Amino acid sequence: MSRCPNPVGVMIEFGMLENHCVITQPLNHAEWNLVRAFVRKLDRNDIWMRFGRPLDLQQDLILKQFFDIRVGVGEIVWSPDEHSAIAGLLHRIRVSSSEADRLRRSFGPT
Repeated sequence: MSRCPNPVGVMIEFGMLENHCVITQPLNHAEWNLVRAFVRKLDRNDIWMRFGRPLDLQQDLILKQFFDIRVGVGEIVWSPDEHSAIAGLLHRIRVSSSEADRLRRSFGPT
């Protein structure tokens, strides 16, 4: 089983398919580099579909505005590929702690 890039993340196994990393603390330098590499692969149409408008995610200020995690408010879930790069990413902003707990329980034990 692969590990999250740092001890802040919590590894969750979703069934038998693949491993996902859930990070609930602000990203460290190495994690930001993984996110930067992921958004470099996005094309203009993908950004439009994800955010409903064009964004220059190569600018750190804009990138952090949309992907930064505030403790207790949001989290990022990503799926690593075979090279430990981010293959897919979900940035969630919680509306309540109970909502996040329900989601985690629905995916199985941590």
